[in-house]
Amino acid sequence: MSLFCPGCHAPLASPTETCRRCGLDLGLPGADALWRIEYALADLVRQRNALLTSLHARTHGVAPGARAPRPEVPRVGVRNVLLGLGAATLGIAAVVFTALTWDALGLFGRAAILCTLTGIALGLAWPLARRGLAATAEAVAFVGLVLLGVLAATAYGSNVGGLGDLSADRYGIGASAVVALLWTAYARVAPLRAAAPTAVVLAQIPALFVIHALDGSFVGTAATLLGLSLADLLIRTTTRSIARGVATAAGASAGTLGTVGALAGLLVALDTPWTDAAGEHAAVIALAGAVAAAWAVVVDRRAALATGAALTSLLTAVAINPPDVPARLDPPIAWTPVALLLAAITVAGTAVLTRDMLGRLSDRVRWLVIGASAMGATGLPFALYLALDAAGQPFRVLDAGVWQSGDLFATSLTAGPVTFAILAVVGARFPAVAVPAVVLAAVGLPGTELGPFVAVGVAAGLAAWAVRRDDARLAAGIGAVVLGAWAVTASLAGEVRTVGVLAALTALAAVVALVSAPLRPAAQAVAVLTAGGFAAAQGLAAGLPAHGAAFAVLAAAAAGTALGRVPAEIAAAGTGAAALAMTADDPVWLSCALATAGVIATAAALRPSRRDAAYAGSALLALAWWVRLGASGVTVPEAYTAPVSLALLVVGHLRRPKLPSWLAYGPALAGTLVPSLLASWSGDGAVRPALLALGATAIVLAGARFRLQAPLALGGAALLLDALRYLAPLLQDVPGWIPITVVGLLLVAVGATYERRLRELRRARAAFARLN
Repeated sequence: MSLFCPGCHAPLASPTETCRRCGLDLGLPGADALWRIEYALADLVRQRNALLTSLHARTHGVAPGARAPRPEVPRVGVRNVLLGLGAATLGIAAVVFTALTWDALGLFGRAAILCTLTGIALGLAWPLARRGLAATAEAVAFVGLVLLGVLAATAYGSNVGGLGDLSADRYGIGASAVVALLWTAYARVAPLRAAAPTAVVLAQIPALFVIHALDGSFVGTAATLLGLSLADLLIRTTTRSIARGVATAAGASAGTLGTVGALAGLLVALDTPWTDAAGEHAAVIALAGAVAAAWAVVVDRRAALATGAALTSLLTAVAINPPDVPARLDPPIAWTPVALLLAAITVAGTAVLTRDMLGRLSDRVRWLVIGASAMGATGLPFALYLALDAAGQPFRVLDAGVWQSGDLFATSLTAGPVTFAILAVVGARFPAVAVPAVVLAAVGLPGTELGPFVAVGVAAGLAAWAVRRDDARLAAGIGAVVLGAWAVTASLAGEVRTVGVLAALTALAAVVALVSAPLRPAAQAVAVLTAGGFAAAQGLAAGLPAHGAAFAVLAAAAAGTALGRVPAEIAAAGTGAAALAMTADDPVWLSCALATAGVIATAAALRPSRRDAAYAGSALLALAWWVRLGASGVTVPEAYTAPVSLALLVVGHLRRPKLPSWLAYGPALAGTLVPSLLASWSGDGAVRPALLALGATAIVLAGARFRLQAPLALGGAALLLDALRYLAPLLQDVPGWIPITVVGLLLVAVGATYERRLRELRRARAAFARLN
């Protein structure tokens, strides 16, 4: 057990030594009696805390042996919210101030005020940090960062030094780079933890301006993103802690988007006449390979094999001269040796980077890699191009219009499905190879009216594979879902196909959920989604209006909720939201749908593990009530809401010992206060606002008397909003930046006070710990 000096609570090595801080000699006669008193005091403090905890628990209706409920928001969270809101509002106030004083103050006046405020905000980081208010210092410093941005915008708007003659994109590139450099220098000297990660984020902004200036160029956008990824890799090697993680995430995202952009540009180029663009696309793809290799060397060498092989295959896909490519080249054969050279370079680089890895692989896996490379060098890339082209055909159906497009699919068999079918057979022992091959072969088959049903059949086969083989469960399950989604999209060309495909997928998912326990949660979620789609399609095909078919969709959502599993409940929530959207054009039907959804959510709350669903149920029922009142043109909503709210208050009071105040009283209070507030703000009379103010005051006093959170929060909010109704006409004559500034300063001040109180609380807690 740790020992502390009874006089100053400094740590001690033994109970008889002399304290180094206060000089108390504990080896003198009488020190043993002092230690006995110290131990007795510590024991009394422990007993006092135990009794306080027990009494507080009994006061709030918690069993003596149970834990008292934890606060809804931690103290640190409250502090961060207050400081974040304060910093945001102060930044908004600065922007509004600049806009409103643009003509009233001259250039030097605006510059002087903004520079002064910026210097104060950035300079306060040191004194605030010395006082232990680190979070407050960061919030104020971010206000300074916003002011830097305002200064940059002011310089451009005022045409300082001819900057206004530049295009917005060029100025944005330069200004954002300057701000990023200034903030990086500030982050190196300021005592702020969040400054360095923010500098990494600011370093990404110039690239965004460059991309905007390129106006949608695939090659330029991809090259910019890949260059940004390399820059982030460099930043990653020179930073630590949080900034290192931010640079990693930003660089990986930029590299991934750049690679996708390069591949998309190549696919677009294959459908358009192109000459000189061939070299540009090849260069960008080669750059993507180099960037991936650089990240693989620094971060993860295993990624080099997959990335290099994939990009090599894509380069080779153009090099092997598919039938429709040479005619678009000028000269027709000039591109082939270049592409082959680039492919060879990529292969060589991949081999160098992964030579150690290949040596550690088993013979079977090594031969699989070699075989895949051989297929990539022969015909697989062209088959991949054809398969991807076929996979995109359903989107042309959507572009032509649901149930309007007829058949837009190719009707001739190409090399794509044949090649992938062979690959699926050869790699049947490796699900990660066979499943993608099966999917690509299925989507590349000649398109007929039975095409979506063929995809459903293949999806059923993959689902059966996932049920029977544990090692194929993940890959085959994902493949079945992908094929099902593709089949649904492809079936939208006709009503009968849509209904049939959705019915077949619902039955398939239900069967998988019944026979496979490991796949049951995911299969149930898929079944709920497809059942909702089937209900909507069947209703619309039968001639029902959208709001009529919506209730069949709600039935599917209710069935998903009844399953009691989280994936199915998430799918049911999405299905229910779609049903509500289907009734949005008719307020009467919308109120009925909201009430039905509220009943479903309330029924789900009957399960002990889903008590929180009662919040959603209460909100949906209250919203249904309000929508119905608005649709009926009611001008005195209190006549309808007050009796219901009074009854709910009685029920909540009877249930109060077992429920928090938000469940016991929240729905009842919101059911009357919200419609009354809406009527008060939209009307011109003075009686309703006055009565509402009196009622809200009474609710606040009742909440304060019984220490209930819901009456305090709801009554206070209603009282504040009702008072703002009176102040709104007067606020029109006040400069807009003044109230925003006052609010921002108030939030920052409260947040700083809160942080100081937290620091004092930690100090007191540490002092109490030393008593033990």
